[in-house]
Amino acid sequence: VAEAFENKNEWYLDRETKKVYYIPRNENQTPDNIEVYAPFSEKLFIIEGTEEQKTEYIAFSDLTFVNTRGDYLSGMKVTEDTEGEDIVSEGSATCASDTQAVCWAHATVEFTYAHGCSVENCVFKNLGIHAININRGCSNMRVFGNRFYDLGAGALKINGGKYGCRKENETFNITISQNIIEHIGRRYHAACGILMRNTYSNTISHNDISDTFYTGISVGWVWGYNNNITRDVLIEKNHIHNIGQGVLSDMGGVYLLGTQPGTIIRNNVIHNVKSKHYGGHGIYTDEGTCYVVIENNICYDNNSTGYNQHYGRMNTVRNNIFVKSGQEPVRSSKEEMHVSFILERNIIVSDGTPSYRAGYGAKETGYLHKISGSDNLHFNTKSDVSIFAINDRKFPLCEIQQKFGGEDGSTIADPKFKDYENNDFTLCDDSPAFKLGFKPIDTSDVGVTIKIPE
Repeated sequence: VAEAFENKNEWYLDRETKKVYYIPRNENQTPDNIEVYAPFSEKLFIIEGTEEQKTEYIAFSDLTFVNTRGDYLSGMKVTEDTEGEDIVSEGSATCASDTQAVCWAHATVEFTYAHGCSVENCVFKNLGIHAININRGCSNMRVFGNRFYDLGAGALKINGGKYGCRKENETFNITISQNIIEHIGRRYHAACGILMRNTYSNTISHNDISDTFYTGISVGWVWGYNNNITRDVLIEKNHIHNIGQGVLSDMGGVYLLGTQPGTIIRNNVIHNVKSKHYGGHGIYTDEGTCYVVIENNICYDNNSTGYNQHYGRMNTVRNNIFVKSGQEPVRSSKEEMHVSFILERNIIVSDGTPSYRAGYGAKETGYLHKISGSDNLHFNTKSDVSIFAINDRKFPLCEIQQKFGGEDGSTIADPKFKDYENNDFTLCDDSPAFKLGFKPIDTSDVGVTIKIPE
């Protein structure tokens, strides 16, 4: 709007006079040396086959995709049929963004009913919405070694047919590896770096994701314990950092949703997740997440927790490092009368808070029936270690073990990191964590390990 047009490096389009006004960022910018691009196209490539005849083996390599329009309006009242088709209800209101994660928006490059296609060694920058959408009926695809920068929404969105759809509409075996994703969500803040909705048997590895206003990697799209096609997703060796930046709430470096057996989150480094009000978590298993393994991750400097589970059952959380959390390092939110997660052989360092919290808001509940903990190393940098508290009544480890039979084999000790203050969480040779069976976490090959195009 014209009323806000007053700062350097801002532009304003007067739609009535069809003139663009610009305030230079410095005195070196003149009308003679400024390049101005006015995007016209919403999409650049659409690769689309059919259920009967899929488009196969289209490869994009060594290309730059740039300058697409970003004036997207969400119908909001969108439903998705079982085949993965988004249907906008007639007469629904238009809004600035979708219900969550800019989930219905289009992309610059879109694949539907495609097999064996790839995008490698490309640059996606200055785009209005998402960079790549992989839609229903896609399989055996690869997105490798690309740079995604300055996007209106997210880098990659994958969504196939829901549980019970025809086989032809399922989307599976997608590999997303060795990509740099940064400076995204500039127009639609709720965008994720990578969003996987209804899809299975995928790999997300060796990516560097940063400078977002919402979740880094989000997998799953079924709330609660309902049937879910998502399963067997491997999320490993990603570097996820500077997420949220105090703009939105309720997010994670890695966020999971719904029952998804076989999904593994391992050997990721996640730090500096900052929410505006609540929910700035390193790893966040949300509603109904079940049968997931979370191991060998390092989560630090997140303003809520290192690991948070809203509700779910029988997840395994082992051999992780959860440190420098703004709140309790580990939390289980909703009250349910079953084991939510098994917590074993983790290093949990708090800064004046108990190690665990159960409940959310002002409500605190018991945790022993929800968190099955054993062989964990607990430490507190600011006070005596307490495992849990209810109404300011703190429960030390000895009481948890002797009176309630919890935390079998767990201990209190300084884990002896090599340089805790400077975030080197390598363990010294005499660390007491090794006596508990903790295995060293090698971070030398986390994130992108190849040369990426500029």
